[in-house]
Amino acid sequence: FNAGATSRVGGDFHYSAAKQASLPKALVAGKTTFTLQNGSSNSASRSMVDSGFLVFALLAVAAVALVVAIAMPRQLHAAGDINWGKFAIALTLGFATIVVAPITAILLLVTGFGTIVGYVIFLMWLLLIAVSPATFAYFIGTKVYGRHSTSILLRALVGALLLIILLAIPFMGVVVWILMVFSGVGMYILQVPKLYTGDAYKAPSIAQKEKKVTQ
Repeated sequence: FNAGATSRVGGDFHYSAAKQASLPKALVAGKTTFTLQNGSSNSASRSMVDSGFLVFALLAVAAVALVVAIAMPRQLHAAGDINWGKFAIALTLGFATIVVAPITAILLLVTGFGTIVGYVIFLMWLLLIAVSPATFAYFIGTKVYGRHSTSILLRALVGALLLIILLAIPFMGVVVWILMVFSGVGMYILQVPKLYTGDAYKAPSIAQKEKKVTQ
């Protein structure tokens, strides 16, 4: 509030600020009312919104992992049950896919050559990123709990819970998120050659039964 030398308030004057201002008595003809601004309430509400968004994102990650485990258990097992060597390859493939795919899609859309292909590539890129938490969660669950259970759903559940904890940790959560997206996408890319070889996806329980039969 800026008042000039000849400024006058004919009635009452109500204002709010971080601290009370020193106003000349002749400035206000009526009553002056001051309200202290509380900045902590705004920051508290902002932090509540941020916390709510974080909780929603973490629950969404876990939900994606469980839905994929229920809908496509054999495919999830084939993609997520890999060793550390293949995990490094998946990480590299995922990084390359996430970087190259949108650039290729944009070039196809801008130039007009293969517009439909560009849309398909972009949609597949989004879909792979969206379902990447499932394979990464199953990979974690298999490494941590794989010796105790052959249940694909249980492994995915354990991995999803651990993933939620890791993502909630400051700074580390960012690193885990990057690893999750890159490796999750790469694990799906590693399965592309199997689509042409005709190899059937086999769950852990099925594979163990076949071993017993052959023995």
